Amino acid sequence: MYVSRIRISNGKISLAFDSMTGELLELISEKTGENFIKNSCFSRPQGFLIEAEGKGGEKYQLTVPFTKDAIADPSLRCSFEKREENGDILLEIRYKKLYRDRKDYVDFPVSYALRLKRGEAAAEWKITLKNHAENMTVEKLNFPYINGIVLGDRDEKDKLYVPIAGGMCFEKPCEFLTKPVKSIQWRWQEYRYNYVVDGYPAAEKDGYYQVSTRYPGDLAMSYIDYCDESNGFYLGIHDRQAKIISMNIGTYGAKCLGMNFDVEKELSLSYGEEYVSPPVVTALHGGDWREGADIYRAFRQPLIPAQKPMPEWQKENAGLVAHYDFIYQNGGIVHTYDDIPALAEKCKALGLSHMLIAGWHEGGFDRGFPSYRAERSLGGEEKLREGVEAAKKKGVYITPYINSRLVNVKLMTKDIEDACIVNKQGEKEIEQYGNKDISFYTMCPMSGAWQKKFVGFGKELCEKYGFAGLYMDVFATSPHYCYNKSHEHAPDEWREGYQKILSDLNADYKAREKEEMCLIYEWAADVYAGLSCGQLVQTFGRYHTGAFPEMYRYTFPEHIIVDMLYPEKNMAMRPVHIGKISEKLMQQAYTLGFYFWIYDLEEDNTFDRDKEKLSLLKRTIAARNAWLKNYGAGTYLDDYGIKSCTEGVNVKVYDTPRGKLMAYFNDREGDFSVETARDVEIRQVFCADKAANVVCAEYFTDGRAVTVKNAKIGFILFDEK
Repeated sequence: MYVSRIRISNGKISLAFDSMTGELLELISEKTGENFIKNSCFSRPQGFLIEAEGKGGEKYQLTVPFTKDAIADPSLRCSFEKREENGDILLEIRYKKLYRDRKDYVDFPVSYALRLKRGEAAAEWKITLKNHAENMTVEKLNFPYINGIVLGDRDEKDKLYVPIAGGMCFEKPCEFLTKPVKSIQWRWQEYRYNYVVDGYPAAEKDGYYQVSTRYPGDLAMSYIDYCDESNGFYLGIHDRQAKIISMNIGTYGAKCLGMNFDVEKELSLSYGEEYVSPPVVTALHGGDWREGADIYRAFRQPLIPAQKPMPEWQKENAGLVAHYDFIYQNGGIVHTYDDIPALAEKCKALGLSHMLIAGWHEGGFDRGFPSYRAERSLGGEEKLREGVEAAKKKGVYITPYINSRLVNVKLMTKDIEDACIVNKQGEKEIEQYGNKDISFYTMCPMSGAWQKKFVGFGKELCEKYGFAGLYMDVFATSPHYCYNKSHEHAPDEWREGYQKILSDLNADYKAREKEEMCLIYEWAADVYAGLSCGQLVQTFGRYHTGAFPEMYRYTFPEHIIVDMLYPEKNMAMRPVHIGKISEKLMQQAYTLGFYFWIYDLEEDNTFDRDKEKLSLLKRTIAARNAWLKNYGAGTYLDDYGIKSCTEGVNVKVYDTPRGKLMAYFNDREGDFSVETARDVEIRQVFCADKAANVVCAEYFTDGRAVTVKNAKIGFILFDEK
């Protein structure tokens, strides 16, 4: 008897495949009966897509057989094998031939397997790909391709959570990703910036809009969650090795409703070579994005290093003050080493004990890499040592900027010239920042020479000048496949190199019986976070396009997030629309328990020229310091137990050793109320007054609602009954 669809189910989730082509046709929640695939999306590949290159440079795409051909020719039909294993349901789908460029068929056996886990509404996908073609090299694999996901009847209430730089949330993503992008351009010194103020810069081709991001790096975590009020779809790359891989998200928008997802791997498989993909898990849940976060945390948490201890001086400190104004890229000097003690006093007056300096070394910022030595024109080595020591005596610890992967092509030295990343074409990777006349080679973290050199920089700087740690720029962002044969690593190995660098830096401090090293780096990546004291996410640049750092904060609440705060007025470094969200950024950073990054760049970016926001900043710092000193950072619980609160009030909950803490930030000066889902006992309410003193606030409560009188920033201590 002819069977049009092959079905598998474990009682929680069921999937159906075309019996001829193996294309996925149904993805059903057995609990609700809802089929998440509501658009077959004929123009997109189903199951997988293989890209190959012929010996003459011809490009090919290999896909599953076409239906009419599989009906006419039985040899083109895929075969299915279904079995049980330890209570799981397994399905293997095998192909003998693949459709090449929708023109002809080639002998190219492929098989992939699905596992439905017992008792879970989840399916695990895994493919084994061996190159059986002597005249082709496999260049890329997209697997699995899951197309046409629509929640409910339309996407009016849909939200797509993507962990780009810590998290983004695209509301009504089919519409949002296809809307015209609005942007503004901004000039600051040698730098030319383009800021998106509406929409998202998805790549468009033939009416299809796609966002493609790599992990680990551009993606802070390797999962997405797509949900509405009652349905949730999770897709996670569960690679225990955390090798470089991409996640693609695409849509045609309202004209062909639905979201399409696939996982992309760059390969270079010659004849006879084999690739086995990491498991990709798709799961259905009830519609709360945190359910997806819980799935991912359960997988990834045991595989990443535990959170390293912070230095004692950092534990009760709300953030840092950043000075990029020693030597700018254009050669301009604002500060010398003699200014460090006064800058430290200014930092201390804000209530902070951490200062970061950039452009402090030979050649200056975005030019002198990697000449990480004291600059004579700024005062020389002795003056730098004296300045750092004087700051420390005032209770201010200094960390210097160094770049984790850039080397000025004019400063390349023989001991690291072979550490460069080499692309598939055999060319060294080059990056440019600011002045386009300045180019940098990109170093590979898997290169032993670069590991040794970079760790050596860190050790020497701390020993010679007394720095308390390092800030490492372009660290977790933009991972590169590296084909430099002298490195003796696979092209997709990246994570191991940076973990080794962090581990070696931490081990050096322990060996010398020093206080813990303060290591902070740019961007966010779960696989490195535990070895650092902070990850800089820079929410400001994505605030208008859907920034949602709560995604990372909730998934890994023990990891430390650093974010930038800005004044509203008289700021030259960033455009006006960034200044307009000054208070929103401050509110977010405070309630989410971030480590504040505050620039102090004289005429370019300083709160000194915005007295109103300076006052608000001091209150925010005071409240955060009091919270840290008396209750510790706590474990972030998002809005756990909060039923409602006054409009304009941001509230987040933490579990601390001394009970529950509710951090609040009111967008106005006045009374507000918070209602909890269950009865609680309010122990105390604190607020930062206009003089930046943390004092007891007046409040009243009826067991499930608390009203705080005339308060803007502070925290509430409570116990659940």
